[in-house]
Amino acid sequence: MKKIDNAEMLAMFARNIDRYFYYCYDTEMAGRDGYKIKEIVYFAQDDSAPLDSFLCVKTYWDDSLVVNINSAQESFWTDAADFVSALTADEIDVSATHEGFFTHPYVVERLSFVSSERGAPIYGLISPKDLTPVTLNQEVTVSLATEQDRKTAETDISILDALEEELRSTELFDSCDCFFDTRLYLLKDGEKIIGFLRGECGYGNYYDIGWVYVAPAYRGKGYGKLLTLYFSHDLLKNGLYPHYGYAITPESESVAKACGFTRTRPSAEFKRIKRR
Repeated sequence: MKKIDNAEMLAMFARNIDRYFYYCYDTEMAGRDGYKIKEIVYFAQDDSAPLDSFLCVKTYWDDSLVVNINSAQESFWTDAADFVSALTADEIDVSATHEGFFTHPYVVERLSFVSSERGAPIYGLISPKDLTPVTLNQEVTVSLATEQDRKTAETDISILDALEEELRSTELFDSCDCFFDTRLYLLKDGEKIIGFLRGECGYGNYYDIGWVYVAPAYRGKGYGKLLTLYFSHDLLKNGLYPHYGYAITPESESVAKACGFTRTRPSAEFKRIKRR
């Protein structure tokens, strides 16, 4: 395994950003105060064509490790298994772009899997012309939040009380210094905030959807789609680019498709391994 410079990998990822968006994002953001990843390192068998087969090690601030294995080559899988086995962490989460990695005899022998989880598919916008037109209605409004709107959102109990405990945080509504920029869009019924979308800029002029939320009483009316389309068209109008990101629920995936986003990566399998 040869270590590949992050700047070199980032330049290659950027040339095919639809496929490698989150590698661009994480490589650019790693180490920034407040971002989840402390360090990211890349390794490849062939440094002349590293995207053919590469391995990515992400170290989080709690020192947990995630290893992404990107290869369809069995010879690389055996080297990757040896690499992971040599890591000093007691537990490591591993994902692979090719599911055959996890059933390869050498990998099964070398690594001890203790749990398995299916990740969410990723959706991106291949071309602006693919985006569905946005149609506003008279019942609700969508707008880019002002500073006063952010303060209102922070104290709007009808929204915050409905969120899961771990999401009840003013960081949803502030500028989040670890990102280069955040844009908060509010869905309102009159003056009442009934939903929001937050976009986060972590690479170039691309904004990834961090959160989309619609209050329970207003769900089933297409407001998640409305927020997503308003956000996307507003970005394009200002020379910026939307990225849908992870579709973590069937409803989220339906919204992505209805808005014109395309699945750029299927759901990946993650397995936790424990060193023998």
